[in-house]
Amino acid sequence: MTPIPDYCSTYEVPHRFSAIALRIIAIVNVFVAGPAFYCILWHTPRGMQFYKWLLLLNQFWTALYSHIITHGLLPIMFLPFPVMYFRGWFSDLGVPPVLQLSLCTVIFNETLFSMLFLFFYRHQVLLSDNSRFKLSQNSIVRIIVANILLVFLLTASLKFNIADQEESFDKILQNWDHPPCDLWHPQRVVLMNDENIVSTLTNISPMIAMLLMICFIFHSFHLMNRREVVSAATRQKQKTFLRSLMYMAFLPSISFIFPSTYIMIAYKMSGQNTVNGN
Repeated sequence: MTPIPDYCSTYEVPHRFSAIALRIIAIVNVFVAGPAFYCILWHTPRGMQFYKWLLLLNQFWTALYSHIITHGLLPIMFLPFPVMYFRGWFSDLGVPPVLQLSLCTVIFNETLFSMLFLFFYRHQVLLSDNSRFKLSQNSIVRIIVANILLVFLLTASLKFNIADQEESFDKILQNWDHPPCDLWHPQRVVLMNDENIVSTLTNISPMIAMLLMICFIFHSFHLMNRREVVSAATRQKQKTFLRSLMYMAFLPSISFIFPSTYIMIAYKMSGQNTVNGN
């Protein structure tokens, strides 16, 4: 077992706190991904079975990627220190800080835009064939496949940035049950920079995704109310399905937006872009 540093005995975060946090976040990941799988499996509209399997693959891959990256980047704490980044597993395995920040951006984007796909494909079903917003089946397939390939390539990049795969895997398994207390110890890392594209995308992408979701939702409800050929019961089922998607997507989106906005405000108020460690 990795020896515990001397300062761990007096450090304010308990040694077992990391292990408890890892298990809580694992449960949260399942809770967030569960409604998406439920909506795809049991509420996929007729005539979109092919989309269903593509969306399932996209959602599964994004959930798996989110789970891996969340544990690898843990812990990223936003409170009570607004611009403090703590050493996570990827730091422990020697993954460069720039790649860590890039992966943090990707998990934000992929999680949000995978939810956005759910609204997008539902919205496409409601559109009439002569609508100018109606995309062909091939176009939708290309968009979903491109997102799946993007997640795959970024996940594969981890393999080339961790030197000893076997030793790293053993260390992850060991830290799962016995995480070192300095896993929560702060270090000096550039977090926010006006010229840092990664940080900018991390804060802008949730807002873009939220605006697109809102547009899809309101236009979908508008289309449902206008369709006279659909019975009232069917229309009610469609609205219930859309509301379930809305609740499922908005909750994690809001949890992403508040911390990122808080970081931006704190950074502007402090006038700094680094945090001191030991």
